[in-house]
Amino acid sequence: MRSHFLGLLFLALASAPPAPAATPEQEYLAARDRHSARLEKLEAAKGGEDAVRVEYDKALADLDARLQKIVGSLSVPGYPARGKISLESLTAGDIGSGMLDALRFQQGNGGAAITVTTDGLLEKWLADWRRKEAKAPTKDEEALRSELFYTSAVGSDAAFTRDAVLDIPKPAGVEFAFAQMGSWAQDIGPYDCHNVIVTLRMGGKLYIADSPQKAKVGRIPACNEIWAAARKKADKLQAAYVASKLEETKLSDERSAVEEKGNADYHSCFVERAPREAWYPSVVKEAAALAARVTGR
Repeated sequence: MRSHFLGLLFLALASAPPAPAATPEQEYLAARDRHSARLEKLEAAKGGEDAVRVEYDKALADLDARLQKIVGSLSVPGYPARGKISLESLTAGDIGSGMLDALRFQQGNGGAAITVTTDGLLEKWLADWRRKEAKAPTKDEEALRSELFYTSAVGSDAAFTRDAVLDIPKPAGVEFAFAQMGSWAQDIGPYDCHNVIVTLRMGGKLYIADSPQKAKVGRIPACNEIWAAARKKADKLQAAYVASKLEETKLSDERSAVEEKGNADYHSCFVERAPREAWYPSVVKEAAALAARVTGR
């Protein structure tokens, strides 16, 4: 009986289908996590990222090579055919870590760029992001329309702030298209320089194209008044501290709250009023042209 049972077990194991091989995306993610764990231990032992810079460079080079095979090259006029891994660090919490697992195809140093990843890597990134970020939208399209996504996925040391939603037609063959005007910046308040950002999902990939806005965009007086009022209120708090020796930490928190609300209200005002401004059609035209350039349509 025992030999009969063992024989049946052997036949079952022999006839069982082999376990599916890991996909290149799964292998990349496993390698990334291994590198991160190893580098964090090295940092702790040797005194920080600078002390293990050579090992960091080797790890990023390995991941870059893997992404080259997964994401592939880009064929958009004016952009390099070969991209570079968008991650700048592999240690959690460091500037440049936690960004999209993607290749960034950039014109020169700091010029227009297209960030490209696959749907599979995007879905995994979004799932991880939602576990860490309580304010992350639960639906993919909402996430791709949120300012927080662009701060987390594309920015490294600056927050993204939107100043206009640009109403462009969805190119043929594109599953999702969203265009906006905004800025990545460390400071708050009005910006004179903006980027046009077009986000597209097509052919199993996500494309985020950001290009310096060319049309002259003027300030909106009504929105300026909102920011000016916030700054005035913040200055009064500062004066109150000087006059009465208020606790400095409390003053700093109150002033920051006033300025942050003023900043949010200013940009909300700009987003709401932008479509009625004379410059708006020119910026929409820029966004549509950028989308056409990326899609080749």
